[in-house]
Amino acid sequence: MSSLRDIDALAAQVKTEFGTINALFVSAAIPGFAPFESMPEQTYDELFAINAKGPYFTVQKLVPLLAEGSGVVLATSAASALSVPMLSAYAATKAALRSMTRTLASELLPRKVRVNAVSPGPIDTGVLERTLPGRRPSRPRRSGSR
Repeated sequence: MSSLRDIDALAAQVKTEFGTINALFVSAAIPGFAPFESMPEQTYDELFAINAKGPYFTVQKLVPLLAEGSGVVLATSAASALSVPMLSAYAATKAALRSMTRTLASELLPRKVRVNAVSPGPIDTGVLERTLPGRRPSRPRRSGSR
């Protein structure tokens, strides 16, 4: 979600239904598999709109509803710290969230709102199969499995 109008509508709905909230988990992203040399500007802009702008303004619009002592968690990605071919723009959006987390943690500290980030690896949501045919995310093995 990167439309400020949609984010405002979300904030209004949350306020109507809940009044205040104790936690906010922001996890929205699209991948953008393309070699650096051929990344289309439109794809780059869409990645930053959804993966960085959307979370930024979602937190901004919902912060007034956060109770003192509440927490915000932004979902970044392990890709922001790794060198994964064909994910340069995606990784940059997730690195932006890591940086945003640090700054927001400082800015929201006086309100006693904690801000943290989680950086998971690939999650089997189906998006990888739809956007990068022939490739599936690796799944961790359960202990005791062969």
